[in-house]
Amino acid sequence: MGLAATRTTLRPVDGLTLARVSGAGDVNGDGLADFLVGDPNARLGGNSHGAVQVYHGRAIGTWGSAETTVFGDYASGFGTALAGLGDVNGDGYEDILGAGPGRLRVHHGSPFGIRVISDRTIDERGWAASYTGDVNRDGFADAATGGFNGQAFLHVSLGAAGLSASPSVTFTGSVTDYFGYSVASLNRFHWRFPVVVPAPGSERLPWLGS
Repeated sequence: MGLAATRTTLRPVDGLTLARVSGAGDVNGDGLADFLVGDPNARLGGNSHGAVQVYHGRAIGTWGSAETTVFGDYASGFGTALAGLGDVNGDGYEDILGAGPGRLRVHHGSPFGIRVISDRTIDERGWAASYTGDVNRDGFADAATGGFNGQAFLHVSLGAAGLSASPSVTFTGSVTDYFGYSVASLNRFHWRFPVVVPAPGSERLPWLGS
C-alpha cells in the first residue's frame, strides 16, 4: 500500500524540537508499532532537561500529543540517543532506552505504555544506542550503546531483572575517529547478531552470538 498521503503534525512539549526519532516496538502490547521522539534541549519548568516522548500506534486517526513524556535530569541532555530495545525482561512488552551524555535509562513497557520511572540506570556516556536482538540466545533482548569516547558496549539481559547495568563486552577504538559515536545491529546476519560500530576512517564488525 505504501505511505499514506496524509501528514500529521506532532505537538511537542515546551522546548522540544523533535530532533531524534526511533521505532519503539510495541510498548503497550496492543499489536501496533509505537515510536519515540526526543530532544536533549527540551525544557521542564523553564530549564533544559531533555525529554523522550512515546507515541502509541493507531489503527485509524492521527497523532497529536504523546501518550508518555519522560524527562531527564537537569542539564542531562536526555534524548541525545534513544532506541526501542525489544523485550529485555521477558514480560511480553517491549522496552526503550533513552540517553544523555552521562547516563542511560531503560524504561520497561506495560499494558499502559512506558513506565515513567526508569527501571535501570546505566552510568555511561550515552551518545548512541541500538537494539541488537538476542545475542546470547537466552530468550531476552540485549542492547548496544556507544560512548563517543572511543568505546562501545554490549549490555545483555539478566532475565526478568532486565538489562545489565554493567557491560558484558567493551569494544575499544580510536577517540579521534569518533569510534562509539553511533552503533547499529544487523539483526540476524548469517545466523549471528553482529553489532556495527562505525568510525570515519574504519568500520569494525564484531560478531556477537553464534
